[in-house]
Amino acid sequence: VDAYYAWLGLTWLQAVEVPINTDYQGEWLIHAINTAHARLIVTSRRFLQSLTLVADQLKYVGIVVIFDAQPGDERGALSAFFRIITPQEFFHDAEPAYDLTEPQVWDPMSVVFTSGTTGRAKAVVLPWGMEEAQRLVYGPEFRESVLYGYWPPFHTLGKSLLFIAAAWNGSLVTRERFSISDFWDDVRTYGCT
Repeated sequence: VDAYYAWLGLTWLQAVEVPINTDYQGEWLIHAINTAHARLIVTSRRFLQSLTLVADQLKYVGIVVIFDAQPGDERGALSAFFRIITPQEFFHDAEPAYDLTEPQVWDPMSVVFTSGTTGRAKAVVLPWGMEEAQRLVYGPEFRESVLYGYWPPFHTLGKSLLFIAAAWNGSLVTRERFSISDFWDDVRTYGCT
């Protein structure tokens, strides 16, 4: 859920989100972060070890926001390379903005990486028009539907399902990873349609 908040928040700030596959390690992680020219990383504590192992090879990153930070995180190994901040510090002195411009269909929605099955993963700019097309394809028959998805926010389907649910006043039940043993229980529990 925090990944979705970050994505939508960045959109309103006219910044571009580059979600990274959470399974990336080593060279794959370095390649993705450096290709993105990422200056700020928003992450969770559970991914700090992977980031720490490649920190000295990240060319552009200056700040790491740990959205579930615990006391002492700011003094960890990453602090030798980056400024480590908590969400509270990140949003300190922030005030509501009422003059933000809605993204246009040609504006970048995200930059996602291909699967890398034919070599290094490639960065692909996805425009908001892609999501608008999804809204039109999955039309009013999806109004107030309860969608079920197990695609992560770094995957286009993970974003599309959220967009479709929001566009048609529906809901999205999501899991971090697919679980065959939980699938039908989730469908029944949440009334997935």
